[in-house]
Amino acid sequence: MDVIGRWTGRILLGLAAAVLVVVGIGPLTGRYRLATVLTGSMAPGMPVGSVAVLVPEDPAAVRVGDVITFQAPTPDHRTVTHRVVEIVESGHHPVLRTRGDANPVDDPWTARLTGDRAWRRVSVVPFAGTAIRALRSSAVHRLTVRVVPVVLFTSVLLAIWWPGRLSRRQTGVVLLVVAVLAATPAALAAFTGTTTATANFAAAADWLPPSVGSTVIAKQTGYLAGAIKQGGVYYVYANDADSGNPASGVSTVTADVSAITTGSTAVTLTAGSYSVNGVSYGYRSGLLTANGTLSGTKNYTITSTDVQAHAQTQSGYSVTVDNTRPTATDIQTTNHAGGTAGKAETGDTLVYTFSEPLDPQSVIGGWTGASTSVTVHLEDGGCVLNLLVQICADDSLEVYSGASPLATLGGPVDLKDPNYVGGGLIGTSADAVFNATMAESGSSITVTLGSLTSGQADTGGSTLMTWTWSGGPYDAAGNVATGNSITESGGAAKEF
Repeated sequence: MDVIGRWTGRILLGLAAAVLVVVGIGPLTGRYRLATVLTGSMAPGMPVGSVAVLVPEDPAAVRVGDVITFQAPTPDHRTVTHRVVEIVESGHHPVLRTRGDANPVDDPWTARLTGDRAWRRVSVVPFAGTAIRALRSSAVHRLTVRVVPVVLFTSVLLAIWWPGRLSRRQTGVVLLVVAVLAATPAALAAFTGTTTATANFAAAADWLPPSVGSTVIAKQTGYLAGAIKQGGVYYVYANDADSGNPASGVSTVTADVSAITTGSTAVTLTAGSYSVNGVSYGYRSGLLTANGTLSGTKNYTITSTDVQAHAQTQSGYSVTVDNTRPTATDIQTTNHAGGTAGKAETGDTLVYTFSEPLDPQSVIGGWTGASTSVTVHLEDGGCVLNLLVQICADDSLEVYSGASPLATLGGPVDLKDPNYVGGGLIGTSADAVFNATMAESGSSITVTLGSLTSGQADTGGSTLMTWTWSGGPYDAAGNVATGNSITESGGAAKEF
């Protein structure tokens, strides 16, 4: 048993000495560093509580896939151990993009390696960090400050006063163990997961050119964008932003639209606040005129330059050339669920359909196509007696914006029946007026009846209504619609 005890003591003593050398003394040689893993950003390869073993590396030798420890270019300059996912700029002081293995996106920075060496992970020791942190805890600190000195002092007194009680070897072992226990936490005190990185990363200067976030070409007036017509006038819009830490700022933005307007290879876009098709833009060109003969899809590019003269030209942008004028193609009504067929009621709809989307601002000034308030008038055609024969004119429907008929939707829709309002009685009845809403979706404009505010709607028969559209509104390219007359498609049916 005495032999086993001696060997156990020697093993424990050896382990303690090894910990002291590896953790406390080894890193002082500069051949390696140790870093405790405090977060799960590199799991599962580097779980919380493990220790990363780091070796020095020439910054120019850092490669994509390496895991390195560095001080992040953030206000707190925290130490991070993450994987290199991109070398944005090579050289002795490379600019890197990094990411934690457990993170779904790259770190929110790019950083330049400015030191004379980097620290690259070569291995991971599971749970060692937990043990080290435990040894560095306040409880262990109190033990080494208050208890170990007492034990050491007592051991010395025992060796001096009672030399017969302890052999020379036992006395030496006691003194060495106590010394190791006293020295280990002190050595560990210099080890921390937040100060091991001596590779300094600085916030990268503005080394990237500005970049276009979005761009569109639109005609001079109206709401819709993305199309032009030959000989038409147009603007180029763009959102452009500079990167860097800090960014030097956008200096110039130009567009090459020579495929649309001959010779326009570097049209200047001016900073400002602009809006088209519901999107805000920070840059816009002056007014340009498209070539007189133009068709198909035309491509254009945008060149962005920052204050540091970093520039890039971005391509892949296009605009559609549309030289066709829109026409009306159909008109329909629908009866709301549970409603009376042939009688206009709340929830019934009237749908105008065109050959292509109309620019909503050409239908009602300032309209975006979203639901807007209108009124609908059912107008009695009136009935008269002629030689004791009752003659009745067709009733009609018309959409009003404010107090006036909406001329851009053309004249009244002929319902082809005298009984939708007025009931076919002699004379002319007052209009049946409904509150309503109107909204555009694609190539259709839908009017939905609301409450009846005056007059009375009656029940009509099965008909095919007709509509004569006078034109006037224009499409996304600015082509003004031609007027035309259409008859409701499908078989005869009761309206509403």
